[in-house]
Amino acid sequence: MLALRQRKKTPRNDQYMAWVRDQDSCVSRVYHNVVSHHVRCFGWGGMGIKPSDFRVVPLTHDEHMYLHQHGEAEFWEDVGIDPRCIIAANLIVYMREVLHEPLSLDETDMLAGISYDAMIEFLEKRIETIGGVH
Repeated sequence: MLALRQRKKTPRNDQYMAWVRDQDSCVSRVYHNVVSHHVRCFGWGGMGIKPSDFRVVPLTHDEHMYLHQHGEAEFWEDVGIDPRCIIAANLIVYMREVLHEPLSLDETDMLAGISYDAMIEFLEKRIETIGGVH
């Protein structure tokens, strides 16, 4: 008999989502009318599957609508931004400024040598150990 694999619960964090909405848009640097966009490219989501709340970027409402009208991959290419860079930077700032849990020197050195995907996964787990996931 095959054992069914239990699906891992996707991390949710209302506090982080609100914090991201309080940042400037990562595209236009506009501060008002900002929404948290869940980045679905890079295999992080799919039809009906929302990525972790930690894999979001701040966009204005208009930028967000444009992204959904033209597709995520095309949007990021058009604006010349890798959203993983924004996500990783925001997670590091959030940990330091909101959770008061800055990265150690060893962690900073380790992150310097890994991909954005691995970095974001590490940061999500680090926040989870602090108790920042529900």
